Amino acid sequence: MLQAPDFYHAAAVLISSKLYFADRNKLFEEIIEKGDVVVAFKDKLRLLNMDYYMDHRLYKDGYIKGKEEERAEATRQIHYKVWLELVRRRRQITTNEFKAIFPEAAYKIDLWNECIDQNGDPKLNPRKFWEYVNTQKKSKREAKARRKAEEAAKKKF
Repeated sequence: MLQAPDFYHAAAVLISSKLYFADRNKLFEEIIEKGDVVVAFKDKLRLLNMDYYMDHRLYKDGYIKGKEEERAEATRQIHYKVWLELVRRRRQITTNEFKAIFPEAAYKIDLWNECIDQNGDPKLNPRKFWEYVNTQKKSKREAKARRKAEEAAKKKF
């Protein structure tokens, strides 16, 4: 797939190879490592981020259409690695290109641009970064408590 000359050939290779979702992460790692040495690497990043192409499932165990939030959670580390290496450090992708490739992570990139330095540490604006992290943790705890309360209410009936 990485040797394919363009998006369409890469899609054909990906569809015919019947990869698993874990293989996708290895391909992401290779693209991050090689960067713009890979032909049409931005298109290939976009392709790897898709679950379906032309109604063909790209991965045997990929996510179902309409589950973008789950995919964003499962691939947050990949988003961060791509952003840190290709946007922040090497500047091979612009912020807008990153948002176009990974629309489900677009809400984080402004925070990362403001708070994260070249080494990946939240030193530029640590207060804002940790406020965001704590808010996210709090909302997850509240959602978990709500789910447990709903499950308990169902059991009572």
